[in-house]
Amino acid sequence: DEMMRFLHKKGLIKDPTTDVAIPRQTHEAKAEEEQISAFTDEELDGIWSELTKRIAEAKTPEERMKWFQVHSFCSLMHDAGTRTDELYNVNFGDCSVKTPKHGSAYRENRVHIRKSKTGPRTTLFISSVIGNLMERYKESGIKIHTDTSLWVNPSSGEPWSTQYFSRAFRDVMEDLGFDMTYFFFFF
Repeated sequence: DEMMRFLHKKGLIKDPTTDVAIPRQTHEAKAEEEQISAFTDEELDGIWSELTKRIAEAKTPEERMKWFQVHSFCSLMHDAGTRTDELYNVNFGDCSVKTPKHGSAYRENRVHIRKSKTGPRTTLFISSVIGNLMERYKESGIKIHTDTSLWVNPSSGEPWSTQYFSRAFRDVMEDLGFDMTYFFFFF
């Protein structure tokens, strides 16, 4: 849908509405996709474990909330396939979360990405992160409005700086032994 609107806007096609049959992913395409992943499954497990450990070992509720947000930010980037700046600029009003059936923790999410290198788009994905953020914020007394950032600083009500997440992620990566010279452009 987004691609068709883009092509129409550029004048490359006359009608932005069309039914396109999307072929199933072949085994070869899936293998190729897995080869270009930024992290192996083992590395991702290590990152999630380290972030979970930092939440558990936080000395204050404020520190626990910060590490919860960093874990949520990284998880949502992974689940939604977004760039850092795209995700940083998402507000709760940009999100729609479908209530899970049969007690599942995972929810269907529809998120409108307003700021992006390639222009606005809407993305659909399965994740528990946005629902968990909403629940945690409500438990902490943070009021959620449509213009409330997903990454609200509980002390100020304003979003954290973009550097906050970058520094926290780099700290985790360095503690896990990653050579950060390769991550300069990614986060």
